[in-house]
Amino acid sequence: MTFRPMPLMSFLMIPGLALLIWLGTWQWTRYQEKISQPERPPVDALVSLEGELADGPFLWIYTTYDGQTLWRGYRVLDGCVAAPDMQRDCGSPIFVNMLLLHAIEPTAEPAGVDVDLSGTSFRLISDFPQGFLRPTNQPERRRWYTPDAPQMAEDLGLENAGAAMLAEPLNIRVVGIDQAGDEHVREIENPYANPALADDLPPSRHLGYALTWYGLALAMIGVYFALHVARGRLKFGKRAE
Repeated sequence: MTFRPMPLMSFLMIPGLALLIWLGTWQWTRYQEKISQPERPPVDALVSLEGELADGPFLWIYTTYDGQTLWRGYRVLDGCVAAPDMQRDCGSPIFVNMLLLHAIEPTAEPAGVDVDLSGTSFRLISDFPQGFLRPTNQPERRRWYTPDAPQMAEDLGLENAGAAMLAEPLNIRVVGIDQAGDEHVREIENPYANPALADDLPPSRHLGYALTWYGLALAMIGVYFALHVARGRLKFGKRAE
């Protein structure tokens, strides 16, 4: 067999092939992560909150779920976190998710939305999956596109900002505001209390994307060698003496 690689084509193929393999591996990793998640949060991961929610405007975190544009509305807890297997924590900033606002922009403060801290179980979340092409966070407008509880706490000047967490109730209200300004409220299981549900894409989609990227990588390799054969730069058999 004789093989004389085409320099420019070989040079361009290496980063392209590396990118396709990286994309396929990332999607495969997300697929594995999602299928390993339980369908509901484990009981020992739930906590209760004591105290009151601070007054003031909501802190909004942009997200999408079930094909809808949603804003998660948070307020700071003035109180403590308690769980069966931990001491009461009264020093860490906690942002409590009060509602999901179905709107393009969070231009209005929904009325009549409250959370009964005494009768609700919460899950503390330190981070969420971060998507590509996210807009830049806008702390001055209290709008966040990539969830970052420590940074949110730091921008508010809260003490112990590095330990800040997001508190997600198991059930939450979805508020939609129509053109007349009327609110429409419904209650759903909070997808953000369970990392298995907090992403629009089901595991099968990630598997499909992984196979697509890996398939494109194989196709690129096939085209590369086929072109070398067509140009006479790749020949099989004994080399002529």
